[in-house]
Amino acid sequence: MISAQKIIYRFINLFILTQLIFTIRVKDTNLPELGLRIKNTFEKPWGTTDQLIRDIFVYFEELEGIRKELKKGIREGLDPQTDLPDQFEKYLQVNKTGGPIHLHDTVNIRTLIDFYKWDRDNIDEFYELLQFTRETWKKMYALLNKDERPKELTFHEKLKQKLLARQTQKELEASDSIE
Repeated sequence: MISAQKIIYRFINLFILTQLIFTIRVKDTNLPELGLRIKNTFEKPWGTTDQLIRDIFVYFEELEGIRKELKKGIREGLDPQTDLPDQFEKYLQVNKTGGPIHLHDTVNIRTLIDFYKWDRDNIDEFYELLQFTRETWKKMYALLNKDERPKELTFHEKLKQKLLARQTQKELEASDSIE
């Protein structure tokens, strides 16, 4: 069971994070490059916890800022491609990579815990930021694609595809052996 102190600590962290969300934005961020750096850090950790969390937060904040600008423009009757070319170009850059690249693969959390010496609060903060990023991407994609789901496959969808491919392969092998 979670202690009252941990609940208060998490609430304060979430409150501070929420306040930062509305104040920090690095507009010149190249999202595909930053996403790749984050993904590489997941695979081969380096630096400090603060550096990793800051990178993930900057990615989220820029994505959320683009989404808000696009949403506002669409509400005002603007065409994102012609009237908001900078924001739309950043969306296209992320979309070409299939969504935020650091969310494509399952994170080996044990590697990060061991390297950064994380406790439960660090892990929770990490997963919350990833979830905020995932939700923001889905909202942006839906906004610009008439509510279609993003192309990004979930872990379970990838597993299902692999299992179906194996089953199809086995069926082909079985039909070849019958002939």
